[in-house]
Amino acid sequence: MNQVKKIEILFLMSSNNNIRTLDHNLTIVKFFNIFRSHVDKFSEYF
Repeated sequence: MNQVKKIEILFLMSSNNNIRTLDHNLTIVKFFNIFRSHVDKFSEYF
């Protein structure tokens, strides 16, 4: 899960001077958050 957080931070840092890119990357971060929550639920079965 730490790796996902690092990716999120990289996305935000790489786009801090471009609002449009930032908006796009926030969408990616939302996707990562959804994906991460699914992984958490999935891992409960193992």
